[in-house]
Amino acid sequence: MPVEEANLKKASDNVEIRIKQALLEKGLKQVDLARKMHVYPAQINRAIKGGNDPKSIEIRMKIYRELGMNE
Repeated sequence: MPVEEANLKKASDNVEIRIKQALLEKGLKQVDLARKMHVYPAQINRAIKGGNDPKSIEIRMKIYRELGMNE
């Protein structure tokens, strides 16, 4: 695996861990977050897993705001 790909994978894993920790701290599940944000649970999962399509990036930004991760 090229170094760039390894770095992307590591960054994606870190984002996923941070979001999941924030969900735990708030006592939420991904499905709860999907309901609050009016999107499908699969979209939340794709965004959390590091999807790079524009919709996943948009949802990830909303997740950060919803979970207070903007700092």
